[in-house]
Amino acid sequence: MNSSDSDNRTIIGTGTADGSGDTQTGQAVVSKPDLSADEQLELSADVKKKKHRGFGSFTLKQKLRRLFTVTLILYVLCIGFLFIFIYQNQIVDTERKTVAADLQTIGQTIQTRINNVNEFMLAMTGNDVAKEYFTREDAPSSEDMLNNNAIARMMAPFEEVSSVFLIRFDHIDGTATTEPYSKMSSILRLDRDALREKRGLLEDKRGGYVVWLNGDGIVKPQRDSVMCMLRVFYDAGTQRKVGIICATFELSQLITALDNYRADDREYIFYDHNGDTIYVTGEEETLRKYDSVLSAEQSRITKGLVRRDIYATYEIPKTGIRIACVEHYVLWESLSYKIMVIPLISVTLMVLALIMLDMMIRRYITRPILKLSDSMQAVKKGWLRRVSMETNEDEIGMLKESYNEMLVEMNRLIEELLDKEKSVRKTEINILQQQIKPHFLYNTIEMIASLAIDDETPREQVYDALETLGSFYRQFLSKGSNEVPLSTELEIAKKYLKLQKLRYGDIFDDEYEIADDCLERLLPKLTIQPLIENSLYHGIRKKGGHGLIRIRVYKENDLVYVELYDDGVGMSEEKIAQIMAGEEGQHFGLRRTIERFCYFEENNDCYKIESKEGEYTKITLILRYK
Repeated sequence: MNSSDSDNRTIIGTGTADGSGDTQTGQAVVSKPDLSADEQLELSADVKKKKHRGFGSFTLKQKLRRLFTVTLILYVLCIGFLFIFIYQNQIVDTERKTVAADLQTIGQTIQTRINNVNEFMLAMTGNDVAKEYFTREDAPSSEDMLNNNAIARMMAPFEEVSSVFLIRFDHIDGTATTEPYSKMSSILRLDRDALREKRGLLEDKRGGYVVWLNGDGIVKPQRDSVMCMLRVFYDAGTQRKVGIICATFELSQLITALDNYRADDREYIFYDHNGDTIYVTGEEETLRKYDSVLSAEQSRITKGLVRRDIYATYEIPKTGIRIACVEHYVLWESLSYKIMVIPLISVTLMVLALIMLDMMIRRYITRPILKLSDSMQAVKKGWLRRVSMETNEDEIGMLKESYNEMLVEMNRLIEELLDKEKSVRKTEINILQQQIKPHFLYNTIEMIASLAIDDETPREQVYDALETLGSFYRQFLSKGSNEVPLSTELEIAKKYLKLQKLRYGDIFDDEYEIADDCLERLLPKLTIQPLIENSLYHGIRKKGGHGLIRIRVYKENDLVYVELYDDGVGMSEEKIAQIMAGEEGQHFGLRRTIERFCYFEENNDCYKIESKEGEYTKITLILRYK
């Protein structure tokens, strides 16, 4: 072996290595004086690849450090997110219930005030002045009504009511000569067209009332808008609809209900029965973008890690008025020191646990493994020597012992492999020697010569014999791969049997049953021909009579079977065992050929020999179909 191959050689040894050899850790060597320029370029390329391998190229110590760092970060993040998720969901859900309860309280307060206005309306239906006004054939003049203080006295206990209108139907129809009666309504005007338009809707209420902003266009305020409660007035005697009562109350009756529930992070909006805005805190345009959400009947919470919006609505019964609230909830504003103590303690304990675990892993795992790795560096130089270092009686100690046992086994396997390679090559040489022995070649040529001088032998037969002999030796002695297709092996066997039939005459017949889908399967060169030769010389010829040699190739269950059958003298089981044990020298080619085939297939159960004395012998080779 020359010096250029010294880096690749394997040296078998059983000594010990204490790891004192030159070893570099964590730093790649890119220049060696004993390497050629091409080898140094290749080594430099390998170093660059290692630099770009990422996590896989780190040392065990570096991997553990990064692993602990990532674990700690992930733990802190998980604790933080889990804490925020649980705490926020619980607090936000509580806040959602609070908002819904506040809206309900606000709605009930407003409902109480509207009920007071309704009580006033019901009292008006029994007022004599109101009855006289609606039932007289000619409506009294406004001056006459104003001189009567009965209605004003009725309004006094109901502070919610700011003004009242008594509207006869003949006023709506335009047949009355006087204006509708109004009390304390100098800044309000009635729209007769709107009254006429809404009359049918009011009559359909059958004594019920409606609450509309500005009477849904019936009342025209000169300054601020007002809320109007309207209902039809019935004649007590005839139950005939005779007019409409309209009582107004200021928006402050709605707004003051919010006094105890205002907050910087809350926004309120009031909708009327048409969905129009009655009153809004803050910017109306800002709240209007939530219309689709606020139209829902139930409360809702938007998703968010730190900030969430809580939406809630409440509709005041029988009024069509709907109150909506948007609360902007921020997590940090509700956190307290006591609440933060628990996750901080948890994270601190986890950090301490990881630090202790890191120290233990370094002491009992990382450092011993690094020492073991340093002791193994001698193997890189080609020396298969056992490792010598002190270890504890743990898994690392077991790893060292297993490594040493592996080296011993590797040395044994290398020696065994060398012996097998020598045996395979020796078998191939023996087979070649058998076929190129002078007596085989001379006998075959003499047989062809005798055919040539025989006048009765056709010239084509002589040519065919010569062509068969030449083709046989050309394939038999050809260079190239040691593995050939099954079709090539069969061609060699057929030509060999053809030459032997020309030589020995008709002492045997040959038959072939070949499956075409198996012909491309590879097997070692010169596998079938030696087995056929064994069948001819040790089976058919010893029989002393006519015989049969049959070659059958077929596939079954993803396996290819090659059967070599002869009806020669056969063998006993004891003799087969002696042949395969090497105790029978005459069948040396049979044993060596089968050993070489088993070595190729990497399987000792890849053949079968079946025989019966005086009857037959069948050798079956089993190949994986691939």
